[in-house]
Amino acid sequence: MQERTEEVIMGADLMRRTLGVKLGVIAIEANKPDAIEAISTRIRELGLEAPADYARRHLAGQGTWSRANPERTGWLMVAVCKVKYPQGAEKQLISAIMGREVPSGKLPINVGVIVNNVATVHSAYKIIQKRKPMVERIVTVTGEGVARPGNYKIRIGTLLSEVFAAAGVSVEN
Repeated sequence: MQERTEEVIMGADLMRRTLGVKLGVIAIEANKPDAIEAISTRIRELGLEAPADYARRHLAGQGTWSRANPERTGWLMVAVCKVKYPQGAEKQLISAIMGREVPSGKLPINVGVIVNNVATVHSAYKIIQKRKPMVERIVTVTGEGVARPGNYKIRIGTLLSEVFAAAGVSVEN
């Protein structure tokens, strides 16, 4: 999010507009203050920031589009989430941010929500705006048996054994 801030924001706004969504929410855990600041600042600079009162009402299910600004097609906002496992899971994220429960056996769309991860949003931007096909993904390799933990840019089709070798993964651990 910090390395490709504008591309992530533009990808999120592109997906929001394509899907006809009024409010796009970028969720970031509280222990990532640099990412929160970078994304929030750039959203504001791009004129995409949702008015606080509108965002609050919309998330509570009380907002109507005409009350905010009828000339706008939509807004983006940052939601700062508690650092809590498994907060990043789709249903937990929806509950934490929107206060909506996704019933067992149902999908987020059943409660009016669509969830995408940062990599997907960034890929949408590159595919649509730059006409570049998805040929790589960022993969996080971490844990006790990893000599060089980190985020690795991996070409699609790369063998996991090659990724593990690059990260210094100890198979014994």
